[in-house]
Amino acid sequence: MFENECVKAGCNASCCHDIFFTLSMGKRKILEAFPQAQQTGFFKIYSDKLSPGVYHNWGMVRIVGPCPNLSEVDCLLKYKSARPEVCNSFDRGCDECISSRRRDEKKIR
Repeated sequence: MFENECVKAGCNASCCHDIFFTLSMGKRKILEAFPQAQQTGFFKIYSDKLSPGVYHNWGMVRIVGPCPNLSEVDCLLKYKSARPEVCNSFDRGCDECISSRRRDEKKIR
């Protein structure tokens, strides 16, 4: 059985909310990981007025709100090979992890 170390550590999946990343994969692979992703214009992907969802353009992916592959605090894509590489590169306690958790703590206050 798969055990999520982040969940065991008490994380609320901070790194799976409101994220922006660049993938070295084509549109087909992006849509495999995020079937509901909408292609948008280059500048629109940076807009503050995007509704919750997943947007992509030229290998850039922006998730507004929670990742659609998130079930409470666990990823629905149980096999690392099904996840985008950037999702697998987050290690518990890495700089990106800590900054994501700090960002969420500020939202709560």
